[in-house]
Amino acid sequence: MSRRNNKGIGSLHQQHHQNNDAYRSLGNSINAQQLQSIHHQISTFKQYLTDFSKNHRKDIESNVQFRNRFTEMCSTIDVDPLNISRGSLFSNLTGFSDFYLSLAVQLVDMCVSTATLTGGLVRVEDILNALSLKRKTQITLSDLQKSIKVLAPLHDNRHQYEIIPVNQILYMRSQPKELNNDMLSLLSLAHSNHGWIDQSLVQNAQSWTVERVRNSLRQAVMDDGILWIDNQAPQSRYYFPSLFQDIVQSLV
Repeated sequence: MSRRNNKGIGSLHQQHHQNNDAYRSLGNSINAQQLQSIHHQISTFKQYLTDFSKNHRKDIESNVQFRNRFTEMCSTIDVDPLNISRGSLFSNLTGFSDFYLSLAVQLVDMCVSTATLTGGLVRVEDILNALSLKRKTQITLSDLQKSIKVLAPLHDNRHQYEIIPVNQILYMRSQPKELNNDMLSLLSLAHSNHGWIDQSLVQNAQSWTVERVRNSLRQAVMDDGILWIDNQAPQSRYYFPSLFQDIVQSLV
């Protein structure tokens, strides 16, 4: 009697294992089919975006509204069209990424060619105006921010590109050394004084020691190169060339 029961139980165990194996095999088959389907959908979607960006390249370059809508669409589906690193999933969105690559190249050219004039500090408004003149289409702050994102992996010891606010005015910084609080204070003072400052103005406004004022001005002129000095006035004046109204012509 017990032997029959043992045989029955053994048979049930064997059937149970066989069923588990069958379920596991079926599950693996379904997972493989699903994975293949996902790969196919991604490949199709990638090709669609690639073709779309190529076919509408002129619109991307010339129409700011179209660029913004395309960016919004990519953001909605969690795709970064500026991820142009080798092997990235959407590295072939040439119509979009090439626009910002070329814009980034022009940005670098402007900043480098005028570095001795501006000290690597230029108003964003001036850069946008200059880029718009060069490309004969409206370039926006959003475009500039995207081109800076393209440049992020290329930062070296000589140039780092960053947008900083001073007195509600945006500036492009293209120098490796960050502006400390003293430099930002000097720039802020010059904003409200026709683009220039002198030692007395800084002392009265900031309540700094004479030594601190001198050191800050010397650093801004000699080390950072963001100030020009005029010794013709009764007291030496220090000018921020980045505040000059005609700086756009130097950028173009």
